[in-house]
Amino acid sequence: MSFGPTCNRADDIEMGVHRGDTIESAFVPDSRTGTMDTFESASSHVHTAGSVRSVSTANGASASSSRHSQPPNPASHRHDVYPKVPPFNPSDPGDWVVDHHRNNLVTELEPSPKGEPLFRVNFAELQRMHISKLKVKLIKHSVDMRVANRETSPDWEKDLAKYIQAMKDFEYILRHKDSDAISFVATGNRVIDRWIIAKTIGHDVDRLGHLVRVRGQESYEETYSDLNTSRVVYAWRARKIALLKRLQMATSGAVLLLGPMWLMVLHKTVYTGLITTTVCVAILGVLCSLILEKPLDVLSATSAYAAVLVVFVGLTGS
Repeated sequence: MSFGPTCNRADDIEMGVHRGDTIESAFVPDSRTGTMDTFESASSHVHTAGSVRSVSTANGASASSSRHSQPPNPASHRHDVYPKVPPFNPSDPGDWVVDHHRNNLVTELEPSPKGEPLFRVNFAELQRMHISKLKVKLIKHSVDMRVANRETSPDWEKDLAKYIQAMKDFEYILRHKDSDAISFVATGNRVIDRWIIAKTIGHDVDRLGHLVRVRGQESYEETYSDLNTSRVVYAWRARKIALLKRLQMATSGAVLLLGPMWLMVLHKTVYTGLITTTVCVAILGVLCSLILEKPLDVLSATSAYAAVLVVFVGLTGS
């Protein structure tokens, strides 16, 4: 069974936390295109179906024979129209939050080599839902206290503390979104996750409706691996990646320091020293801008590197 790639939202995502996730983007409303049209078409479909049933009741056997003569519609049993949620209620935004994040909770992966459907459950989206609910509550507390000019609810401090903790938890998710040892998704590419998801969904996978198809980042597992064994493998892989990153940094530093020194020693001219220093400092500044996050760290690293080269230019020039 496969599902189409369509949905009723324009910014459906993969897990976690990609597409340049930021903390503030956890609550940014996505564009809801076609939702009201879907509900209206569903409503008109219900009215039309009711009129057809009344006509069928009045005509009896002719309606029955006409119904049997129609070819079966294989997609008629699929839940393509989402259940209509109640209007937005600031005091209880739970249903609105679920409808807002619904498409990103469960997504579809490429079918397995055996042709079985695979799914992906996003735990990070649950944290976004938690942040959305708390943000609605804080907005309501602020508006109510502004209007009443008094403390309308003693829970605003608790909700504020929960919101701050939720943001810290989301920062933790963003920091470890690429980690294999700490996973915030349940994916059908893993044996144990595939079994749990299949048992949870059951045989009626069509009740999920049309799912967004995403590309799985995990390799497909054919056999089950023990949890402890998996953690050992993930930890070894994480140490290997960290070692490669350190080697890359050491190599880059050696090239940026030793390369200009060799060049300025072999060609002892003023222009060689100045041009080499300018180009190398510019290259390091660009690299630091791509790697480091804080502007002050970029400035410190670039200034220290420039100072080393300037001193060396003075020594070689004299």
